[in-house]
This record gives sequence, C-alpha cells and structure tokens, in this order.
Amino acid sequence: MEVVQSRVNLTTPSEKNRVHTDNKGITIVYYANPSWELDWGGHTLFMDDQMQEAEFTCLCKAGRLVIFDGSIPHMIMTPSNICPTYRTTFAIQFGE
Repeated sequence: MEVVQSRVNLTTPSEKNRVHTDNKGITIVYYANPSWELDWGGHTLFMDDQMQEAEFTCLCKAGRLVIFDGSIPHMIMTPSNICPTYRTTFAIQFGE
C-alpha cells in the first residue's frame, strides 16, 4: 500500500460535512486535540453501504487513533457551538 494523501483537518461548528468514502484502502485518523469534552461533539459517524443508517459512532477523544477501511461511508460530525476550539485531526489514507 502507498500513501494516497495525508492532511490535517480543522473542523468548526459552521462546517458543512457530508457522508463520503476515502476509496479503497485503509484510513487512519488521529484525534489531535490535547483535550476534548464529550459535550463538544465532533464524533465520526460510520454508515451502512447505502448511506441510510448509522452503524457505528466513534466519539472524538483526545489522542484516539482510529483505523478503518476507507470504503466505509463515514462523516465528520461538527463540534457543538459550545466547543471553544477547532476539532483537529490528522488523517492518512493508504491506497491499494
């Protein structure tokens, strides 16, 4: 596998996110904030193949590393309006 892309995501409450896939391969997401409160939101929602039902929610948690099949439809949920900072992640996508 080769790295297809890597990026830092800074998400705010005003973001407009959508359900998407990262093509075939593996995606690694690191929740990079040094601290994060549950009521700030910002979780990652994983959907079924038809993008109609949520199958799993990964809570945003400081220092958490999530590794998943990039072909799984997923969506970044925006932080709540009470969140005092960006939701910061570092993502690496590996392709086949």
